[in-house]
This record gives sequence, structure tokens and C-alpha cells, in this order.
Amino acid sequence: MHSDYKPAVNFAIELIKQIILDERFLLDEFIEFVNPVMMNADFKGGIKSLLMSFDKLLKTKPHLIKHLYPIISSVLFVNELALQERAVKILAKYANEKALDDEYDNLQNALHAIYDTLPNDIKSGLAPIYTPILDNGEHDSSNDVSDEPFDNDTGTDYYYDNSVNIDYFADERKITLYDDFNELIFNFGQLEHGDNPIEIEIYMASYLSLKQQGKFPSDDNTQLKSVLDKYRHQWSNNYIFVIFKTEFLNHIYQNKDEKIGTHQYKFLNSYHAIVKQFIALDKINDGKSDDPLSLLSTPTHAPAYIEPAILVERLIAYQKAGVEIDLTDYAIALARTPRASIEPALDLLPQITDELIRESLAFAFGQTELSKTIPPQAISEKFGYEKGEHYQAWRGIFATVAKTHYPNIELDYSHEYAKIFDKVVVNDDIEIAPYRYTAIDYMSYGEFQRRLLKNNIKDKSRLVSFELSQFNRPYSSDIQLIKLNFTTETVRPKLVEGSVSVMVRQAHHEREP
Repeated sequence: MHSDYKPAVNFAIELIKQIILDERFLLDEFIEFVNPVMMNADFKGGIKSLLMSFDKLLKTKPHLIKHLYPIISSVLFVNELALQERAVKILAKYANEKALDDEYDNLQNALHAIYDTLPNDIKSGLAPIYTPILDNGEHDSSNDVSDEPFDNDTGTDYYYDNSVNIDYFADERKITLYDDFNELIFNFGQLEHGDNPIEIEIYMASYLSLKQQGKFPSDDNTQLKSVLDKYRHQWSNNYIFVIFKTEFLNHIYQNKDEKIGTHQYKFLNSYHAIVKQFIALDKINDGKSDDPLSLLSTPTHAPAYIEPAILVERLIAYQKAGVEIDLTDYAIALARTPRASIEPALDLLPQITDELIRESLAFAFGQTELSKTIPPQAISEKFGYEKGEHYQAWRGIFATVAKTHYPNIELDYSHEYAKIFDKVVVNDDIEIAPYRYTAIDYMSYGEFQRRLLKNNIKDKSRLVSFELSQFNRPYSSDIQLIKLNFTTETVRPKLVEGSVSVMVRQAHHEREP
């Protein structure tokens, strides 16, 4: 249990889980050994397993809380919200004053030492067993529920001043990159346990900058590998870190040994695209002698803002280098750029020669409303048959800007009216019109059988209805295909300017697969 080698500790914990409920298990001795583990952020998985085991143990032997509360409360020192929540639930359930008796004051003192640093959700969870202690030693009863009826409450009026200007680019908000290569080496291990994905973006920006400034030692690859070796083929529950680590290790070791699948975490695809663009820029910068190209989306000010002028300067650098921008990187950059301090950026705007980039920047800075360059959306694009089409991606750029600055609008992508989203739709204008709609879906035979078993569906007609709502995809790359034809009763919001939204109400089988 005192080993620095994580797999050894996790192996020990897995064995203990199997015997901890045994009457002969020496709990007191185990507590002495396990105490250092419960505050070590490197063993998050093991801590979670132990907390689950303690919860099972306390269900049958609640009196053991007098022995377990010190190590359970020590989990609150680990900067991991999920573990803190699990520990607090156990304490709130079992560690009351009656159960702890003379140990109750010790628990209060332990919680008092860390209470102010805890998130509000955790503080709320501790409310049944802990009352904050004031500096004078008295308990703070300001959060106690009053016995007075609500009718006697005079209430408090709150006013929101919407004229307050936020200083997005204050000096104290400015993000600084690493100073030297040693910081890169030292901080890599911290990225896995960080709770802010921006830290990884700062790491990537620092790597690109320091390398191009000539601040890497001659044996940089050797030093990097000495740190990265222990992360090879290792799993982590930090998915953001896994994406970065996988691509970075494959880049440094120049192979494809590390594998990653983000298909089940679609919300991570954009972050994956940024990491791959970082790798691409490192290769591009290796052949450049002047200023390095940086990611467009790297924030300049906390928490994740980009100064408009700096974004334009980055785009000009790409233009001079003849490097095409990555549109995912660009979309994230635009979403992070407030409409503040835009005058320096507007002065630089004429230097941008690409018409779509210039128009999207003008739109992002509030100077124009819509692009006149993008042609109408073809019907084949609307239904996804030309996913690689150039203008389809740029429509996404302009939609990102629109949703960033006007979050409550609805975007009309109707090909019928040859517009992008200038038909702003109000919900009150929707009329419901039923119509018949025939859809075709495909899946592999193995997938078909798997879903029959998983959902205990014996009637294939029920499966068709189920698949329409939960598995609807236009094509499959599988070799063996089953074709499902089904007719659906649907309703479509019929808008004044047209719509393509469809809500499925009922599906019934038309033909057996």
C-alpha cells in the first residue's frame, strides 16, 4: 500500500475489496496502512474502490464509522469533485453525533480545517453533520432555517446593473506560457490530474513557442521520452488528457502504438481536432526559420478569452506562411473572442486577403450581419451527401459566430430560400402540419442481432420503431447490411420561411428485413 507504483497499489486494493467484509479482517491495521493513499491524487481509482467498499461495510456494521471517519474525511483533501461527493455522502449518512459520540468533535475540527476550500456543492452535502465555526469559536447559524413563517419575511430586493463593462483583457487575466524546457518536462505529469483543459492548451502553445525560439536542448527527445515512457499504453479517466497524450506520444515516438477511440464521446471530437492541429503545426514549424505558427484557439486571457487583435495577427501569420487554417481551430477561436477592444483588430483586418476569413472576422467583431460570398446550400449538401464540401464547413463558421453572440436565435438552413440563417424563426410562428415520411436505414447483421438481444425485442416490427428513434444513421461501412424500410407518421414545424425539422411520433413496419 505504500508503494509509489500505482499498479501495485491498485492490485492490493482489488485484493482487499474481496476480504474486507470478512469477520477476521484486521480493520484497524488496514487503516494505518491505507491512510496515506486516501489523500494521494495519484490513486483516484483506488480511492473510489475503497470508498465503495467502506459504504458496503458500513451498511452492515454502521458502528465502524468511528474507525473509518478519519480516512474518509481525508479524501476531501483530494482535488477531485466526484471523490469528494462520494466521501461526503458516506459521512452524512453514518457520521452523525450519536454514532461518533466522543469522536464527533474531532470530525468537526477536521472539517473546519478544510471547509473554506471546498466547493459549494460539497459544503451543502456536509450540512447534516457540520456547522461552520466562526473565528470566535461559535457555530455560524447564518444558514440555519428559520422557524418564522414566510409571511413575516420582508425579503430583499436585488438589482442587476447591465451597464457594467467586463474587462476581458485585464493584466491580471493574461495567460503566460512556460519559460523553459524544464517546465515542459515537469508539468506534463500535472496535466493528467488538472481539472482545466486550458492547461493542456497552454502546454501545447508553450511547446511550439519554446521549440521555435531555440530553447530546446540538443537531447530534447531523450529527455521527453524519459518522462513519457511511463504513460505509454496507460489508461486514464481524464479523457481530455488521454486524447492529448495519445497524439503527443505517437508524435514523439513516431509510431501509432497508442490508440484512441472518441466515437463514443462525440463532444470530444473538436478537442481531438485541436490536438491533431497542434501536431501538424509542430511539423510545419520544423521547416520554418521565422516566427512559429500557433493554434488560433489558444486563449490569451483567463479563463479562455482571445484578444481580437492577436487572433487577426495569428491569421496574418498563417497567410504569410501559406498555411491553410483548420476550421475547427478557427471556429473555437471565434467563439472565444469577445466583442471588446476590437479597434486594433479592425485596423489589421484589411491585411487579410481571404474573403471568407475577412467576412467572418467582420461578422464576429459586429461590423457586418451576413456573408455575401457563400453560395446557396444545395439540397445534396442538406442531406449530407457532400460532407466535404468547402462551403458547408464555412456555413458552420458563420453559424458558430451567430450562436456565440446571439444564443437565443434559431438558424434557418433551408436550401429553398438560398440563405444561411438570416431567417430568424420565432416559436410562436410555428404551425403543425402532419405528413407521411419514408426513411431507409442500414445496419450490419451482427448489430441487428445484438440489439434484438440487448433490448429483448422478439417482434421485429418493434425493433424498427426502436431503431428509427435511437439508431437512425444514413449509411454504414459494414460489409453485411440489412435494409430496413419503414413508414413513419411525423409532424413538421411549418415555418413562415420554411423548415427541415422533423419530429418522429410513430413508426410501423412496412416490410420484413
